[in-house]
Amino acid sequence: MQIETLRNMSIYDKALDLCFVSYEFIEKHQNQIALEDAFKIRRMVTRIPVKIATAIGQNNMKLRFKRLNDAKIELQKLEQMLDKLHKKVEIIYEYGFEVDYYSGELMRLLNGYFGWLKRNLEE
Repeated sequence: MQIETLRNMSIYDKALDLCFVSYEFIEKHQNQIALEDAFKIRRMVTRIPVKIATAIGQNNMKLRFKRLNDAKIELQKLEQMLDKLHKKVEIIYEYGFEVDYYSGELMRLLNGYFGWLKRNLEE
């Protein structure tokens, strides 16, 4: 049995990429985004890798699923926040599409990881 580490988990890497891209997005459009919205996005985006890291380090499968679900919920909240922001402010979508791309990739990886865990638990 192989022990999972953060170094070989692409989910964690994508979560960090999403974090970096989101920070760049906020930095580039800081005069168009309200300070409160910027703080909310930064808070949400930094919680996702933390929740994924705690899930990967968790041996108890119920707690692992709970932490991953928490990360997934946080990602969904981030996507809703970004959708509202796109509608509220006419932002150049250059970075917005990049953030959407990474959040979509991360959601697919999380769903795939859930499936992989369920298959391995059944065996």
